[in-house]
Amino acid sequence: NAEGFQLFQALRKELDLRTVAAGLSGFAPAKQLFPSGYPLHDPKMACAETPPAVAPLTKRRLRIIYSPGGATSTIRDKLAGELRRITGDEPEFVAVPLQNLEQALNQDDYDLYVGTVGLADPDPEGVMSFYFEGENPIVPSSGFGSTAFLTRLDQARRHANAADRLNEMRSIVKDAVCSGHLLPLIHLSTVGVARPDIDLSHVPSSDESVTFSKVRFR
Repeated sequence: NAEGFQLFQALRKELDLRTVAAGLSGFAPAKQLFPSGYPLHDPKMACAETPPAVAPLTKRRLRIIYSPGGATSTIRDKLAGELRRITGDEPEFVAVPLQNLEQALNQDDYDLYVGTVGLADPDPEGVMSFYFEGENPIVPSSGFGSTAFLTRLDQARRHANAADRLNEMRSIVKDAVCSGHLLPLIHLSTVGVARPDIDLSHVPSSDESVTFSKVRFR
């Protein structure tokens, strides 16, 4: 997993998110996984610690798994250009329907998973479960760079107070981003109507977040 951490730290330093979002109507670079208006959005989100020194990446082709449609398909070409510039080779994108994602991850190795969080998925419990639980979670609970995410998630769910529960989940997501397991890329601005679990006073601000997640190193 040290290799995956090195890859993420290099991408965090080298990716020009403005280039990825340039010319695409409504897209803006993201600093955190969840956009404003979502329950898990953190208005104080910041990785305050000094980033570690990044060793040069070994030039090689990245294998990237993604589910086609929506923002991931829209940004694919621009993202490929940035990754080609950084790694020196053309990345390979493998399209897999979302319902087949877990099976695909168990059958083959990939460097990255490019995924989205949309207006249809604002539920904190469901999103946290997707990233941290399951047979092959996107964010591992133990190992290099981990802070016992699954244990912390179980503890967060025990809070009777909803605000305390959300605050702890925000802390888990922040640590997953800052420790190098998730790399927010862009947010897509659009209009969302009649979603009771989203603060519509913040809309339009975003309905889709695109992130990188380590999936190969296990």
